[in-house]
Amino acid sequence: MLGNRALLVEGNNDKEVLKRLISHHKVNLHADSIIAKGGIQEIIEGLRNEVEVEREALGIIIDADDKEAQANWNAVSARLRKAGYSNVPNKPDVAGTIVEWQHGDREDLCPKVGIWIMPDNQVPGMLENYMAFLVPDKDNDALWQLAGKCLQEAQQISAKIPTAKGHIYTYLAWQEDSGRPLGININKKIFDIGLPYTALLINWLNRLFN
Repeated sequence: MLGNRALLVEGNNDKEVLKRLISHHKVNLHADSIIAKGGIQEIIEGLRNEVEVEREALGIIIDADDKEAQANWNAVSARLRKAGYSNVPNKPDVAGTIVEWQHGDREDLCPKVGIWIMPDNQVPGMLENYMAFLVPDKDNDALWQLAGKCLQEAQQISAKIPTAKGHIYTYLAWQEDSGRPLGININKKIFDIGLPYTALLINWLNRLFN
């Protein structure tokens, strides 16, 4: 039953992007099962309760942010071990981690928990880093290249300007009907969710929910 699964994400931007990814790639997960929790701390702090809900699978997508993926992985994996999972790996799987219930674990735990750390389970970054890879033919996209140059100049004035968000949202500001959320821009073909870069994330979702 599709309702017996959940995918926890940080915010509404993540939710809208994931809704369109699972629909396009026909992942076996209902859109209503994608839950925006409000941030990484809310996901981590509520994780013990989430794995005790009666479900057949639970997915978690969080950002690495400005740290290596290992740092946020340590926070998630510690919560899973404390909850009672005995086979949590020490490092995130580059293909997306799936922790399965083992004989001897607490009987009331979710049998399958998946963790994906944006953008690719390895490097620092977030949803916007992931989306940058979905800009079609960006090497030949004059607006994308110009947005990158504008970002570099802006960062000379203020080093606090985030690179991924600065590049993406400058680029989007120059599109027709600017100001739309990331997910809506997928519908407008500004991002191509059929590109090969999506394969690893989609394969993880399919392994978790199919």
